[in-house]
Amino acid sequence: MIVTRFMDLPCSIKAFSRSNADGSYTVIINACLCREQQEESYRHEVEHILNQDFTAPDSADHIESYRHKMD
Repeated sequence: MIVTRFMDLPCSIKAFSRSNADGSYTVIINACLCREQQEESYRHEVEHILNQDFTAPDSADHIESYRHKMD
């Protein structure tokens, strides 16, 4: 299950996601973005979930760098 929330975040943060103790995930999307950017950011965060990035031994910075090269 993926719970999605919209919040006012700093402009430098489009979205972020986290794994929850119950096995679900939460995706937080910046409410200040236009709809197109929100959808793109959501897809990016779902890719992290589908690729099991939360259990990867790599650092978050390394994973982000790799994922952005694939976008």
